[in-house]
Amino acid sequence: MTVKSLLRRLGWVDAARWVLLQMLHVRHFLIRAGLLSPTSIPYTALVLMGNAALARGKHKQAIETYIAALARWPEDLPLRLQIGVTAFLAGDYDEAEKWFASSVQTRNFDLSRWAMTETKYRVLDRTWLLAIGHVASIDTYIKAEKLGWMPKKATLLAYNPSAPPSGWPLFRYFSEHIQIIPANGSAEDAIDAAVHGRKFRKLDQGNRDHIRAVLSQPFWYGQDAHGQTRWFAPLGASVEAAWKAAGHGPLLNPGADDRTNFRKSMEEIYGLPVDAWFVVLHVREPGFHAAWHKHHPGTRNAEISTYETVIDFVLAQGGWVVRGGDPTMKKIPTRDRVIDYATSARRSPEIDILLCAECAYFIGTNSGFSVVPPVFGTRCALTNWSPIGIPNWYLDDIYIPKLVRRRRDKRLLTFTEMFSSIAGWSQFQRDFKKTRFIIEDNDPEDLLAVVQELHAEIFGEPVEVRPEDTARLQRFNEIALANGGYVGSRMSYRFLEKYEHLLA
Repeated sequence: MTVKSLLRRLGWVDAARWVLLQMLHVRHFLIRAGLLSPTSIPYTALVLMGNAALARGKHKQAIETYIAALARWPEDLPLRLQIGVTAFLAGDYDEAEKWFASSVQTRNFDLSRWAMTETKYRVLDRTWLLAIGHVASIDTYIKAEKLGWMPKKATLLAYNPSAPPSGWPLFRYFSEHIQIIPANGSAEDAIDAAVHGRKFRKLDQGNRDHIRAVLSQPFWYGQDAHGQTRWFAPLGASVEAAWKAAGHGPLLNPGADDRTNFRKSMEEIYGLPVDAWFVVLHVREPGFHAAWHKHHPGTRNAEISTYETVIDFVLAQGGWVVRGGDPTMKKIPTRDRVIDYATSARRSPEIDILLCAECAYFIGTNSGFSVVPPVFGTRCALTNWSPIGIPNWYLDDIYIPKLVRRRRDKRLLTFTEMFSSIAGWSQFQRDFKKTRFIIEDNDPEDLLAVVQELHAEIFGEPVEVRPEDTARLQRFNEIALANGGYVGSRMSYRFLEKYEHLLA
């Protein structure tokens, strides 16, 4: 293949990654052959090779290469974090936590080295800005601090208002609890100015970068009530359990004015009556993350057409359905009282957020958008959830997972079999294509049942929770905990009743 044809086929970015991967393969071959010393490749080149491997979904190669780079520069705190994140993406959550704990240890020593142990600042770094779910997870950070799980400090988060992250209208509400800085220049300079004062530019750039790193709290992990480093999902579940046990309600509330203006706008723009109740339906598709999905096709997507019975149910109860999402999604058929907001040219970031705050309940899948409603106290029916081992962490939500079959006899795996294998933990299609497992979307009957279950609870309809329902849920939670999982959102009572044989 010529260079010209390679560029035409892959594009500049993928072509550069392809070249770096070939260099990585050559490096491994020469080291194994004894023709190259492991320490002969520069640190920067190793990091770039690791990034190229990660971009292609080659997690093992990426981790090995990052570790080789870290051996050259053990003080690189962001690289320690990157190794942990890569282990998380590979589905090795125990290994990820070890690297996150290593990052905490390194950061604590560096605070002493830079004489910053008594600093009054904590920085939320750019990892909180990567996606709408990351932004919404600031909710967990604030609650953990309010619970006393970490020393209270002035928390700083800077972002570029000319290119804000998805979910940025949440900053308006989070700013009551942390200091959010719209940066006219770089976000890093804005943080440095807050920490060091107006003369921050007189400080050495390298020193500023180091200090900013040691003051940073990443999205990916935190420490629980016992001081143990946990990755974000089980940490979130433990925060929610403690927050709820303390009798606290939702952290955020848009307020009467915002809600009134939102309802007025929805009526004027989309025809939703101000006094109508509605649900938000969001079914994840690959379009929004198309570049990532190209090399990391996931199991978290589902097909919107399978939710027709769910839409029928909501309409039959007198409600409206607002389909949330982004313009890359498939259009849905036009129906009375159904608003395809996702593909509307008039959608806006502010409405994205207020839909989640104002809806009667949210019907979703495993996406960052599903984290937004609970920060306002809106409950969710989470469907086609994958993987089963990583439920959302808001305890008042209900979920049903995608189930998994064995290829040879089409038998559904039990919950224990799922939790004790890659089938219960992977969010990537590649882990199923060449295995004995087949992952299946929820059927419309199960989708309808979980929505009916949540609807009855939301609208105060008589709901009988029988002793056998409680016993099945307890058994499921025991299986999760026994296999390294955690208790987050509640598994649907109806789903557990139908699939009781999987509790064996």
